[in-house]
Amino acid sequence: MTEKAEQQRDPSSNSNALASRSESVKAADNVVDWDGSNDPEMPMNWPTRKKAPIVIVVTLSRFLTTFASSMMSPALTLTLSIYMVGYAIGPLLFAPLSEVYGRSRIYHTGHIWYTIVSVGCALSPNTGALLVFRLLAGFTGGVPVANAGGTIADMIPRNRHGLLAPITNSGPGSGRLLAETKGWRWIFWLMTILSGVTTIVSFILLQETYSPVLLQRKAAQLRRETGNQLLHARGNANVPTKQKVLQALRWPAVLLCTHPLLMLGSVYMGFVYGVTYLLFTSIPLVFRDLYGWSEGRLGLAPLGVGIGSLLALLVTGRYSDRMYVRQQQKLGHETGLPECRLFFLFPATIALPFGLILYGWTAQFQTHWILPIIGSAIFGGGMIFAFNSVHTYLVDVFSKYAASALAAVSFIRCISGGALPLCGPRLYERLGYGWESDLSQGHKIPVGMEKSHLVVMNVIMEEFKDTPYAFSSLSVVGGGLMNFTYRGYLMSLCDDPPSVIVKHAEAYWPGSVGISVPTDRCFVEQTMLHAVGDTLPAVMHDFICVRTPQLYHFSPKSHTIILENMGDNKSLDDILNNATTSKSISSKTATSIGRALGIWAASFHNWTRKEMKKDVALSIRKHQISHEFLDKFTIGKFLANTIDPLVRRYILEEQGRVRESLDVVHGDLSTRNIVPQNLSPQNPGHPVTLAIVDWETCRYGSHAEDIALMMFSLYKQHYLDSDNGGRAMKMINGFIRGYGRLDQELAFKIAIRVVICLFAWTLYRPEVTKDDMEEITGISQQLIIKGSEKDQAWLEKSLVGCLFGHL
Repeated sequence: MTEKAEQQRDPSSNSNALASRSESVKAADNVVDWDGSNDPEMPMNWPTRKKAPIVIVVTLSRFLTTFASSMMSPALTLTLSIYMVGYAIGPLLFAPLSEVYGRSRIYHTGHIWYTIVSVGCALSPNTGALLVFRLLAGFTGGVPVANAGGTIADMIPRNRHGLLAPITNSGPGSGRLLAETKGWRWIFWLMTILSGVTTIVSFILLQETYSPVLLQRKAAQLRRETGNQLLHARGNANVPTKQKVLQALRWPAVLLCTHPLLMLGSVYMGFVYGVTYLLFTSIPLVFRDLYGWSEGRLGLAPLGVGIGSLLALLVTGRYSDRMYVRQQQKLGHETGLPECRLFFLFPATIALPFGLILYGWTAQFQTHWILPIIGSAIFGGGMIFAFNSVHTYLVDVFSKYAASALAAVSFIRCISGGALPLCGPRLYERLGYGWESDLSQGHKIPVGMEKSHLVVMNVIMEEFKDTPYAFSSLSVVGGGLMNFTYRGYLMSLCDDPPSVIVKHAEAYWPGSVGISVPTDRCFVEQTMLHAVGDTLPAVMHDFICVRTPQLYHFSPKSHTIILENMGDNKSLDDILNNATTSKSISSKTATSIGRALGIWAASFHNWTRKEMKKDVALSIRKHQISHEFLDKFTIGKFLANTIDPLVRRYILEEQGRVRESLDVVHGDLSTRNIVPQNLSPQNPGHPVTLAIVDWETCRYGSHAEDIALMMFSLYKQHYLDSDNGGRAMKMINGFIRGYGRLDQELAFKIAIRVVICLFAWTLYRPEVTKDDMEEITGISQQLIIKGSEKDQAWLEKSLVGCLFGHL
């Protein structure tokens, strides 16, 4: 039987209930209040089993929206900044409204809309739409930022704020691994799923905690039960809702402008937050550009900040409340001093600059990678010390209006967090990582360095943002020497966005400002990719297909080429150098790969002589990299270490003949510039594609150069690296057979070039001893003499003997 039916049957019980409820009503002014400080209906007096689910939901909500702020790749800093603008504005609206309509309504509204706009982000057809939805996501994501501190203040005693404040504060996250493996849209599908789960859980577990709203509900119920329409909640004397809303909306601005400590805390938090996001945008670039980490390892780089933050959370959670209670007992106050919460600002003021300077300068000088990780961990600990100190202090000071106070802080903090990453590229470009870290701590700095990947990526994304090649993110592709090379994810309507390769040329080698090289090389590459792609058919041998990647777009303004993405972009050289991946190549496959590459090389050389158009030849002649520049790294190295006058004469003669040649060559036809697709031990005999990439060194020369470079890249694998199973030698033999008959003159030229390349390459090997170098020099000089004197019988017994079995 229901309570209402029971009361109708027994009028006396109804009267007693009304009498009991009326104890909280002051007859003089009809004010409804709590039944004393121990009223079990007060949120502060709720049992732990009732509070815990609410704290869990609030923590999950806060973590979700903060984590989403930097989930996009650091290359696309604008998506982060626009999110932070919404994140700054949202609390200014939602915090005051929560003090009028209650926390739970605002939470539910925010969760629903955040889920909807996350779907919008995932389905964005272009950059503009994505930025609009990111702004709305930040705006609706401001709900937990505005309300989390207020919810804690509603139901948790002050002497427990230090324990719970840390778990409702979380830092930025990274979605690069998900973006790299599934595409950027899956970042937002993940956020949609998490937000949907949070929404459902909040409807089940979340309850209203704001005392004034609960008193209003209590007063409304008493008015219905007693018929006394004059009853009203304490502090709510029949004020119209519109007036309450307008008055509440003013509170964040009023508090910020009239409380100097709130203003000071907001500026400090804004600075720390901005530097934190600046650090997060730099971490992938530092460990990728300076330390050469692979994409898989890069996902672990932010762990330093995470570990430092976690340790700081444990420290503040354990000791903040203890210090507060001890001070309260010492002073004999009913409540402790809010200033006790600021103790951890002292270690924060040391940890923040020290950690950032350690991170920046150890990275700048490329010390062991663990040192910048330690620096970022120290910074992460200082960040949490600062955040939690200011956060708990403000919650204690403003208590009832904690949500509005925190909204004011959030506005300044998020604007700074959104603005500083936009300034980051210029700082990195001008100052490098070390001086930039000093600047973040207030030091004066002088001048600059070469362009970093961050700067180049932002230039590329800005140039193509309003084109069909607008990028959602870019990531560095390793292996390229002359260019900045990236894998780019395109903004597109399809669910699984296509990725492309983006090559950008500067007037120097990336990472080597001292080596100047003309940007004209990109004109050569786009000319050859266009010409070869149109008129040179792909070569098919057994199950191996050899072709060039498709050229999508060329921007002469920025010297940027956009090409077809050929798989994971591991080169054949990478696969052969790895003991595990090299096993994916069987003896039969190795021979087939060599044959297919030889057939393609012969087809290409024949095409350059008979079918290449005159305008292509003229473009190569105009823009090609000079032989003088390229020879510095091979023949130049050999001559610098050769004292035999006969050898020097032979080399210079051969060099002159090559420079006078009228043939066109790829110029860098080696295993480093062959990218396989579908080369897997799980699929033996499955069609494999080999892409011939990096055409920027295409020039006039001798066809012997291409053949020699291919043989050299495989010989060094066989003789100087591990060649388990003799795969490299099988490829060499297959390549020579696939190329077809060689005339004797060409074979001698190839032999000389192979030896020169092998010798020059050993000079870059730190493990080669002085004695080894003398032995290699002697053998190389003898081979060059025999090759120049055309001693075929002697050469047939040497390492280049396979050349003379196909004359």
